[in-house]
Amino acid sequence: MTPSADARTLPGAAQLSSPAAKRGQHTDLGERDLSSLVGNARNLGVRITGWISDSDLLVVIDMPGNSERDIRQLTGRLLKAVALSVGTRLAAGVGRLCTAIGDYGRAGAEAEMALAIARARPAPNEIVTRNELGICALLVASTDAGELISMVIGVLGPLLAADARSGSDYVHTLKVFHACHRHVATAAEQLHVHENTLRHRLHRIEELLGIDLGDADTRFMLELALRVHETVQPAGAA
Repeated sequence: MTPSADARTLPGAAQLSSPAAKRGQHTDLGERDLSSLVGNARNLGVRITGWISDSDLLVVIDMPGNSERDIRQLTGRLLKAVALSVGTRLAAGVGRLCTAIGDYGRAGAEAEMALAIARARPAPNEIVTRNELGICALLVASTDAGELISMVIGVLGPLLAADARSGSDYVHTLKVFHACHRHVATAAEQLHVHENTLRHRLHRIEELLGIDLGDADTRFMLELALRVHETVQPAGAA
């Protein structure tokens, strides 16, 4: 995961982050960065308020529009402006538009989740919105983003490592197998391999993970991890 420093935004809620030099760390954003963010937003004619929360900047913006395109466009412009100020690339997570007081807490949680996902992706200047959270949006209320990413690594880690090391494509194989309702012939056809080749891959997956693919609880955890992975795609592990 690329290390970063953060800034969140509400009504949309967006969180910006700036990578540090060492993996596993992120650069703290402070008063100067908050002033730069607020100043750039006001230069764009956007009403904004914000504050520092831990090493993040939490920002509430009066959005001039409410479409996904409007939110992405404004977040992208702010991202670039603040990146110039802090001298490094950023990432951003965007929560829901808030129309009532009760929306703000959930928007902040969504922004935090979205930022963690944006940070985990290898590309620079990533923006992840609430609409892109997928199944993770259902887990915001009870699970933080770090736990979700740790869950993916914990469940799929040996497969991710094998794929990165040798290009074995075990994770994709498992995704297709589950998408085909665990039907070997259909999955083999989708993967363009012989059925015996797929059976060998599935056996190897069981060995690497130390599991039985026929176990119902195991299937549930794998499918959940695969769905979260599809959204998160941890950097260095996909």
